[in-house]
Amino acid sequence: KISVGGQDIALTRANDVAVLDTGSSLILARTTIADQINTALGGVFSSAAQAYLIPCDATLPDMTFTFGAASFTIPGPDLIFQEGKECVSVIIPGDLGDVSFLLGDTFLKNNYAYFNMDESTIGLAKAKR
Repeated sequence: KISVGGQDIALTRANDVAVLDTGSSLILARTTIADQINTALGGVFSSAAQAYLIPCDATLPDMTFTFGAASFTIPGPDLIFQEGKECVSVIIPGDLGDVSFLLGDTFLKNNYAYFNMDESTIGLAKAKR
């Protein structure tokens, strides 16, 4: 489940797959989902920038990912970055095949991830603030 400011984002697959990606700083999402998230953030797609632009002075809501019974939040200010005079959403639309989300540093810096290579497991916990 995903929500932005308490508003649920419609997921179209019964078992959406998310990949934790320590090599990416952004969040990539299937285009239909990224469009919904960016609309909820007040973003407008710019074909020139090939990204969603959000006013730099906007007060952005938090975004929450829920996996099973555990929820992990990204604070609103972490959902944009400034590039020159424009602010760009960190939620990037794209075709990821069978994967619905690539959760990069925007997600990981706000949550603790534990990778156990021996057991082939991943653990997540809310980071202390």
